[in-house]
Amino acid sequence: FNTAMLAVACGLPIVTREGRFLRGRLASGILKRMGLPELVGQSEEDYVALAVKLARDTEYRAHIRERMAASRHALFADIAPIRALEAFLVKATRRT
Repeated sequence: FNTAMLAVACGLPIVTREGRFLRGRLASGILKRMGLPELVGQSEEDYVALAVKLARDTEYRAHIRERMAASRHALFADIAPIRALEAFLVKATRRT
């Protein structure tokens, strides 16, 4: 998760493949939240093809970087998750 967030913060395109467990879904959640679901491989072959395309196709990579920059606010400027955690913590502490 941290690696994916750092890459996004630096404007570096990432690809991922969803796994069965949470640890395998964090990067895909980031990409989907940013409106980049096409960077989530559905199979091992998709994942490899996406990585190769990003590495070799400079125009595609530049396009993805532009889209990432334009949608980065969805991750770093969204206060809703913080407010939800805050509400949960307030509610949980009132029960004790």
